[in-house]
Amino acid sequence: MWYERILNTALCAVERFVGMLDPYLKHLDPSLFQTVILGILAIFIPFAIVFLTDVLNNGRKRSEFEKMVLSDEVFGAKKVFWLSIFGLGLFPFFSGNDISSRQKILAILVVTILVIVLGRAFRRALRFSEGHKSEFEISFLKGLRLRKVFRFGNRSKIEKMVRAWTSYWSEVSEHGDRDHTEIFVNHIDDAINTKHYDLAVSLARSYQSHIDKRDIFSLGHYVFPKLFVWSDSLWDAEQDWLKRRGVSERVGNISALNKLPAFKRRISTALDKIYASDYSFWEWHYFQKELLPATTKALLQNDHGAYQIFADLKEYANTAEVRLENIKNEDTKRRWWNHVVNQFGYFCSTFFNSVSDAPRHFDIWEHYFPNEWKVTSGNVSNRMSRIVWKKFLEWAQPLILQKANNDFDMNLTHVATGLFPGVHSGYFPIFLVAFLSGDVKYAITGGARFSIHNSSFSWSGELSDAEVQTLHEEMDKSQAQETVSAIFGYFYKWAPLQLFKNDLSEDELSNWNNLAEDERKEMVRRVRQTKLKGLLAELDSEEVIKLCDGDDLKEHRRKAFISLVKLLLERVA
Repeated sequence: MWYERILNTALCAVERFVGMLDPYLKHLDPSLFQTVILGILAIFIPFAIVFLTDVLNNGRKRSEFEKMVLSDEVFGAKKVFWLSIFGLGLFPFFSGNDISSRQKILAILVVTILVIVLGRAFRRALRFSEGHKSEFEISFLKGLRLRKVFRFGNRSKIEKMVRAWTSYWSEVSEHGDRDHTEIFVNHIDDAINTKHYDLAVSLARSYQSHIDKRDIFSLGHYVFPKLFVWSDSLWDAEQDWLKRRGVSERVGNISALNKLPAFKRRISTALDKIYASDYSFWEWHYFQKELLPATTKALLQNDHGAYQIFADLKEYANTAEVRLENIKNEDTKRRWWNHVVNQFGYFCSTFFNSVSDAPRHFDIWEHYFPNEWKVTSGNVSNRMSRIVWKKFLEWAQPLILQKANNDFDMNLTHVATGLFPGVHSGYFPIFLVAFLSGDVKYAITGGARFSIHNSSFSWSGELSDAEVQTLHEEMDKSQAQETVSAIFGYFYKWAPLQLFKNDLSEDELSNWNNLAEDERKEMVRRVRQTKLKGLLAELDSEEVIKLCDGDDLKEHRRKAFISLVKLLLERVA
């Protein structure tokens, strides 16, 4: 065969080569190569001592991470040690000049490789001293990535990984974090993929603890987009854990096994051993509860950070909705969407609390916050708009109902203005207080400690005062109608707009399922009209008028609320 001919030709060439070297190798004793290894060590050890003494005594305290890089990556201390032991122990087996030429050539190859490997330690030390520290740090960190197949070395890597990152994040980097952060993200990916969830959380928490020292670009470009991937991965793992836990519980509840208690105990013990590692981890929601708010707050302090936040959030929202549509099981679909809503809940709470402190926060609402997420009549059917609206109510309610605090809330003003861009500045604040408090009198007398700043407008060219007044009236009318539409679209659970059982007669209630859709709508319209008229009567009552007596601001609120209720009645009619 052709490959046999090639092999024979190669072997003949090797024989001729060995024959050519025989005269030169005749008196060679390979055991003397031990002296080469000892000579290299005699140079290397004093060199390493002098180098480390100079590095460690230069007046700056070295972090644990830097010491690990020097030991493992620059000098390769363990590698040098074991290679030296290997070389010193190997060459005595090649003792004497009467051994074959092939053995002598093998010994030469081995000592050459050892010299090259040991010599690299000198070159690395010299390159490190020239200021190329970052490349050694990167190489060291890359070497800590976990194996997915041969996992026997992962335990020591995990211990090193935690120590290295904890030390590295505690310091401000001299050369920037970008390359390091990219590797850090890969380490968390590896931890999750190999089911070391506690490691993933531990690494992320070390980053979070020193997030104020981190490079904003790396935070926004590498870490923030991965938060949602990590959070979703832990959610998937949690669902698997719940399913397995359910299996264990169902097995334990099988009545037939009660007759075989020993067998039942063995099954329970086996299941406990299988799931033991899962039961020790409980921080399934760490990324959404802790790291997402921390990164959001940090990114908002940078002009570019806000853009990065909403670019990634929009992409995640689209992906989450696509996944929702592809889930067939209704219970799984419900739990998945609850997970998404919770993620946005933690984000919204942090965003609402921090956005006013961000530089140029008005630009965030104008240019970065997605228009389709704002609360407008055109976004009623948008899932994300409804999530943001709901989270705003949860966030704003305790602020609005702080009866002991009458200070004007500028932060609430900024958020409400940005989130409700088209509503009427006179109608909406008082309505929101009434909606959240459920008390019309409190809305008038307690007052809204915030306002809506969207009453300004601009024009080009020269306009007369009458024309400007006309523009103002048109805008006022448009905002009033938008407020009414927003109320019916989002706030339809407001008591005056809801239909309760006690709002219907016994005959209407018993025949409800037999009524046509138009008949039901007519009943709803009638009940709403009755309730709104009752509300109008309450606002015009002597009791409410007396509450506003002598206070122009309260009277202004009462009249504004009356005007809004009349507009709602017009829509219902």
